[in-house]
Amino acid sequence: MSDIRNYCVYYGKGRIRDLCKFDLVIIQPAHYTPQEIAFLKTNKTKVLGYLSIGEDYPLKVHNGKGPGGYASWYLDYFTGVGCDIPGPDGKPDRHKDWGSYFVNPKDKGWQQYVIYEKMATIVEDLGCSGAFLDTVLYPHLYPEDIKEKILKPGMIELIRKIRETYPQEYLLVNNGWIVLQEITPFINAIMYESFSSTLKKLKPSELSYTTSQANRINSIRGWTDNPLFDVFTLDYTEETDLDLITFAYRRARSFGFIPSVSSLTHSKLYMVNLEFGE
Repeated sequence: MSDIRNYCVYYGKGRIRDLCKFDLVIIQPAHYTPQEIAFLKTNKTKVLGYLSIGEDYPLKVHNGKGPGGYASWYLDYFTGVGCDIPGPDGKPDRHKDWGSYFVNPKDKGWQQYVIYEKMATIVEDLGCSGAFLDTVLYPHLYPEDIKEKILKPGMIELIRKIRETYPQEYLLVNNGWIVLQEITPFINAIMYESFSSTLKKLKPSELSYTTSQANRINSIRGWTDNPLFDVFTLDYTEETDLDLITFAYRRARSFGFIPSVSSLTHSKLYMVNLEFGE
């Protein structure tokens, strides 16, 4: 079993002495100095820097070979913002909710940018213990041949190259269900977002689905005999909803997962440190 018993996701600034109470923290790298991160590590807290590997913001020109004269790594399979209208419009595809831009993880320029600029900043310049790899899932509305020939193998290749370049760092992948079997040799952990709640408790059908996913994950990682990787859950609750927080923690623990709760923006630091038995 993992020696990590608690963790938090906090994208605000400061709160160093609060953060060092956790075994692992996920932060926005730009909000902290190498000295602050070193202090956290001295207190035996693993520090992971946030890193988006499937979406990009803001737009970058780079080699100018992509849609609209931007970088070659941007995708263009939809018209307008979002993925509702099929067909290219000469502009990078944009996420309707977050405003970020979808990328082709197989693009060599993107891989080099992620590994030798973003990952290098997180690990080498700031001294983080590793990275939290986000936006691994891509919209299911992309054409099936694009997903199977480009997006999925590209994501697997990118994660493999990150591991090869940084063999000792802790890699936590967010919601990597579509590539979980293939990336297992390259990661230390995965996160399951909204495992039990999204401010409100999931509906029975949704809880049934996440239960089936949890069982699949545990089958892949070999729990409980000799787990190949850690599993974290991140649920969204109101800070005062102790019943829902308790439910989320207990349910996660029952699967051998490491639970945490957060605000939707990750801007609050929830000092929840509940330890429940099986």
